[in-house]
Amino acid sequence: MITARVSHVSAYARWKQDEESEVGWLINNILSPEQTHAMAKGTAFHKFLEHALIGEYETATLDGFTFSFAGDFSLYLPQMREWRKGKDYGGITVSGQLDAIEDKTIYDHKTTERFDAENYLESFQWKYYLDIFEADRFVWNVWEMKHLGESTDEERETPTGTQAYEIRYLHQLEQYRYPKMQEDCTDLALEFLDFARKYMPKLDVPV
Repeated sequence: MITARVSHVSAYARWKQDEESEVGWLINNILSPEQTHAMAKGTAFHKFLEHALIGEYETATLDGFTFSFAGDFSLYLPQMREWRKGKDYGGITVSGQLDAIEDKTIYDHKTTERFDAENYLESFQWKYYLDIFEADRFVWNVWEMKHLGESTDEERETPTGTQAYEIRYLHQLEQYRYPKMQEDCTDLALEFLDFARKYMPKLDVPV
């Protein structure tokens, strides 16, 4: 049994659509992913949202990043957060970790410096999450922010060692379960399984 993450299978789906992308890039991206600045920023902001309590926030600082809210943003955060679960698609288990869920609705947080709705709507991520967690509605909270550089101590005007971001917009997108969704997820998972057996036979990640 091979285990893979939703991000792996989704990356494979995108790779298939790009005729110029080489197979070595995809394999390296799955087996040896590099922690980029954008990924570290997203992880830090996710951590803030994971532990955020009801209230108002002007700034949030953690893990070397400072986020300042440039407007009034109202966001509902369910109590059930950060849950990983896997599903067997016939020889391959695909697992995903959602940001939050309530009833049949999954909430997913994204950070970006340039908002592109199609980037999210065309992804297989939301389909797998709805299928794996047996939900019906998927909601993205996409936080659009601008990099301001290294933050400074306002009193001393000296660098603080953290990277500053200004959050300017909160975009919300939705997608819903459709009749052939499970079939589409199964077909892609089995196709990825053939690919993994050929190029990554030792692929195995925690479910």
